Amino acid sequence: MLLSFGLILLFSYITSYYPNYTSLFFILYIIATLLVTVAIAGRGAVRVVQDLEYVRAGEKILHVGRDVVERLRSRDRELRSELSGQQKAYAVQILVLIVIFSIIALPGLRDQVLGVLRALISTLGLEAKLTEFLVFLVLYLAFFSISSIMNFVVSRNIEKSGGPIQVPAFYTVTSRGLILEGRTPLRAPLKPTEIKVNTRRRFLELRVRAPTPGARAPTSRIRLYYENPRRLEEYLRKLTEESR
Repeated sequence: MLLSFGLILLFSYITSYYPNYTSLFFILYIIATLLVTVAIAGRGAVRVVQDLEYVRAGEKILHVGRDVVERLRSRDRELRSELSGQQKAYAVQILVLIVIFSIIALPGLRDQVLGVLRALISTLGLEAKLTEFLVFLVLYLAFFSISSIMNFVVSRNIEKSGGPIQVPAFYTVTSRGLILEGRTPLRAPLKPTEIKVNTRRRFLELRVRAPTPGARAPTSRIRLYYENPRRLEEYLRKLTEESR
């Protein structure tokens, strides 16, 4: 939060006091952000590859193919409504971002918004550059606040429903963990907050929390379709922390 506010202050200062350097500054910021993202993703990718090799080296217990998952998934009539709710929530979030970027990218619309803000802030009788600084500060803070509120509302609503649903098209269980779609490993011991079995709809659901330091980690649901979910539960419970 403090970093975001600091960047907003910096963006506002550059935009108002050094407008000729605004484009260059945004380009440098984007490049720096991409480099940091690539560095973090690279470190994460190394860990994923290591975990994938480790889990694959274990004794294969069960492999559920794409055809089995697709058949059981197509019979689950409630899944469509569950996924539809998620998609609508994310669609609203994307729509808000499109509106924000439209205001920034379209000169006519941007100038109208800035004109309104200038008219309001100019009543304070401040120096021209300071007025311009406050105009952009209010604009960026408004964008940041709207985006943050939307993220919070969407995340809270999805969290209330149990978290976002992931349905791997195929998966493998080994003595060392679980591999989703051949590329996403879940290394034993598994640490689900809950294991839910639905025999009527033929699936087992692992509820897991993402490792998010300093914050309450969001819950996601990994839904595994199988003809005999109780048997799958037996296999996976042997891989959990409690059983080790």
